[in-house]
Amino acid sequence: MAQEIYHNQEVKRTILQREGIATPFWWKALGCLALLGWWAFATYWYVCKIKHHCDEVQAVIASPTPSPVETVAPPPAVKSFVVSDGSQTIVDVKDVFKSRQTTDAVIVSNPLGVGVESLATYLKNNKDRELNIIGWYGRDEKNNTKFPDLGIARAEDVKKRLVALGIAAQRISTSSQVRDPYIAQNDTMMDCIAMNIAVTKAIEKDITIQPRTIYFQTGKSAIAMTPELEKYLNDVKAYLQQKNTAKVLLTGHTDNVGAENLNEQLGLDRAQKTQNELTKIGITADRTELASKGERQPIKSNDTPAGRQTNRRCEIVVVQ
Repeated sequence: MAQEIYHNQEVKRTILQREGIATPFWWKALGCLALLGWWAFATYWYVCKIKHHCDEVQAVIASPTPSPVETVAPPPAVKSFVVSDGSQTIVDVKDVFKSRQTTDAVIVSNPLGVGVESLATYLKNNKDRELNIIGWYGRDEKNNTKFPDLGIARAEDVKKRLVALGIAAQRISTSSQVRDPYIAQNDTMMDCIAMNIAVTKAIEKDITIQPRTIYFQTGKSAIAMTPELEKYLNDVKAYLQQKNTAKVLLTGHTDNVGAENLNEQLGLDRAQKTQNELTKIGITADRTELASKGERQPIKSNDTPAGRQTNRRCEIVVVQ
């Protein structure tokens, strides 16, 4: 029976071929669509179900675009009002003196008021010290005071506070400096007062006329700091603050023990060590000059231990 059915189908196919009847077009189109559908389904199954890449694509699409990071500027640094004497800080307040634009009255906050009182106490306890007050002003500020400029007027206003605290007026000098530009902030001139400690005329005469000598051990450049030497160096710093053109000459010397060229370097090392001590208390290197005389300028005979000890030295001379 099966053979008979198969024979009949073969007979029909043979008849169609002989008569030139072709397969209808829509059969071919349907076959192409079926093939494309199968290929799409197979691709989806492999990519999404086997490799699980579809979840990654959806996550990327769903991820929101990150918003730009907003940069927050750091708060402005708080300025300080500082007054020092050599290595000693007398006043250090996280605030500054202020004045209204075109006026001479200086605004003193409570912390600054306490600082001014501390400064007055220091001056009372150190009679060999004086005070310089510098007032700042803008070139375009209108001056309605009796003083030459608003800088002097502001300095004089602060001076009155110190005199009221018991400091003699002759121990306080005032001066002014112009700032260009000096821009008001909310109609206020910020940081309008500066101060520095100065030495008296007697101390000035002493440190500029009388050189100081530091002595060293054989072959050494280390300095033994004494209270007398520390006070002298602080005096020198205060003097340099009030005399912008003054400098300190540091000259190193040795005895005659050892080679001459090594002693020349040793003398320079001693001058350098002395300069380092000045730097520690705030005297910058540009205010000093270094030199070495080695063993060439003895002040005592090198034939005795005492003489050699005297020759191992660094001389400090303050010049205007």
